[in-house]
Amino acid sequence: MDGIVTLAAVALMIGLPLFALGGRGRSRPRVKVGPSNSGQLGMALLRLIGRAIKALFYTLPIYSILYWYVSLPIIGIALIGWFIYWLAT
Repeated sequence: MDGIVTLAAVALMIGLPLFALGGRGRSRPRVKVGPSNSGQLGMALLRLIGRAIKALFYTLPIYSILYWYVSLPIIGIALIGWFIYWLAT
C-alpha cells in the first residue's frame, strides 16, 4: 500500500509539469529507442526536463497552487508512511 502511495506521489510530481507542457501546446520530442541513438535518448530526456522546468515558470500561479496544496502533502504522507513501514519491518 505504501509503495502505491509513493508511486502515485512520484507520478504526480512528474505528471504535473508534463501536463503544463501539454497545456501550452508544446510537443514532446519523439525519440526512436535503439542502440544507435541511445545517447540521443538521454539528450531528449534532458531537453524534456528543461522544457518541464520552463513550463513550470510559465504556469507558475496554477502550478504553485497545485504543488503546495496537492503534491507536497501527498509526498509528505507517502514519506511518513514509508518511514513508519521501515521502522515496523
